Amino acid sequence: MDQSLAIWLSRFLQDLSDTRRSSSHTLSAYRRDLERFLTMQSLAEKMPTDRILSPGRFQDFLAGLAVSGLGNRSIARAAASLRSFLSFMHRRGATPSDWSDRVPSVKFAPGLPRFVNESQMQKWLAALPARTRWQLRDRALLVLLYSTGARLSEVVGLNWGDFSAEDNTLRLFGKRSRERIVPVGQILAGALDALRAESPADEVTGAKPIFVNRSGGRLTGRSV
Repeated sequence: MDQSLAIWLSRFLQDLSDTRRSSSHTLSAYRRDLERFLTMQSLAEKMPTDRILSPGRFQDFLAGLAVSGLGNRSIARAAASLRSFLSFMHRRGATPSDWSDRVPSVKFAPGLPRFVNESQMQKWLAALPARTRWQLRDRALLVLLYSTGARLSEVVGLNWGDFSAEDNTLRLFGKRSRERIVPVGQILAGALDALRAESPADEVTGAKPIFVNRSGGRLTGRSV
């Protein structure tokens, strides 16, 4: 089928719209990526031949996007658009084989983790409501996770007997029931004391869980 790449692009976009029912946002993204490829490589009026759609051509195109300042995610999307376009042309008989594997993969550099700084965390914790038992529970839970670095499984497994108000310590049981003692600061101690004061007396004995749901059962990791 002796048609130019510009014509094949038009057919590809029509197929996305009619057959795959792609959204207007998706169609716009494909159009932008593929028109950019045809324009940057001056290929709009070229035929889809082995020489024209060579691996080096795709490498040059993606490298050009990087030089222009485009981010890795945008470059990866452009690569995915090219692969879909090449596979479409093969299915319609425009190329003797599927050349989508000629498009190199785009590797993402690991991003730096983002975190909440101390002052932001203090403002957030101070703004949390602490009137009802359940609000006090949630606040104590968040303060505990933040101040001790405890694992979620350790936190939901806590009983009131694991908290020592006299020593300001908390006993945690980690993997394979390994026990460790962590110090409790004033803010966490105050949060736990407030939760205990607002809870029924028979639910704050040594073997009772610190963090419970509204039915009185131990809070699960999924619930947290």
